[in-house]
Amino acid sequence: DHLVDNIAITVRRFLNADGEAIPAGPNGEIYDGASETHYVANSTLTAAKLKEVIVNVIEKGHGSNVKVAISTTDETAVRNLTGFVAYIDPRHTHNANTNEGVPRLDVTRVDNRAIGTFEGAEVWVKPWAIANYA
Repeated sequence: DHLVDNIAITVRRFLNADGEAIPAGPNGEIYDGASETHYVANSTLTAAKLKEVIVNVIEKGHGSNVKVAISTTDETAVRNLTGFVAYIDPRHTHNANTNEGVPRLDVTRVDNRAIGTFEGAEVWVKPWAIANYA
């Protein structure tokens, strides 16, 4: 990824209800290794399922700076989800009388940019993301 070079990224496997012991959560939550799973599947992208994916990451203590990577083919579907808040395209004129922060949409890289937030997680379109998979 051209935005983050030369850093170590820890890759963790998904929990899959295989009976493996699971460490307690950051707030002392206890998980059952025989039933806890992080595999989320659905025939279509829904706000509930994307939220479930985000919660699966946060509940295990990885709640700071959560990012969701999506394919360019899924951008329209994600933008249409209830709860998605789009970043503002700086090429448009906006009302200067509002007291709201204005996150800017990066218009320089259509295939590699943050497009907004969903459930507190920043949503990124990435050239390497797999279609229909978040």
